[in-house]
Amino acid sequence: MERCKVCRNQSFETGTIELHNSVNGTTFAATLEARTCSACRHAVVDPDAAKAFELQVAAELVRMGRPTPAAFRFMRTALDFRGPQLAALFGVDRGTLSRWENGVLRVDRGAFVVLGGLVMERLSGRDDTLSRLKALQAPPAASNAVVRIAGLPMRAPSPQAKSA
Repeated sequence: MERCKVCRNQSFETGTIELHNSVNGTTFAATLEARTCSACRHAVVDPDAAKAFELQVAAELVRMGRPTPAAFRFMRTALDFRGPQLAALFGVDRGTLSRWENGVLRVDRGAFVVLGGLVMERLSGRDDTLSRLKALQAPPAASNAVVRIAGLPMRAPSPQAKSA
């Protein structure tokens, strides 16, 4: 039987809880289902639901388009990236990333856009940009391989088409 982590009680009620997250002076709120201890009222939210809320907050920060240190750090942590890991993906020194997040340096706009893209792709279940960033970390050795491109239209050009 499950026990409350605070008081060790075994009786829970199902209800809702209001979660809040404040970034850059904006408070984001959502109501989530929770199990509440009937003795001490300690509430437990499903970790996946809490993570989904965090990613939605990060997506709102992306849409707001304000590349602040707090927004950048929040988006990084919502994606579960450690600072050194993201610095390596972006090809910057760990100290540079730290200075962006601590406001010592202005957050690089390109880095903010890429990080925002990673947030939006995660929400849509994609990882295109992350895959490309990882590929850039260790580019393959040059080769004479042939890469076949499939799926192109097979129509011949019309007689009116001008050649370049």
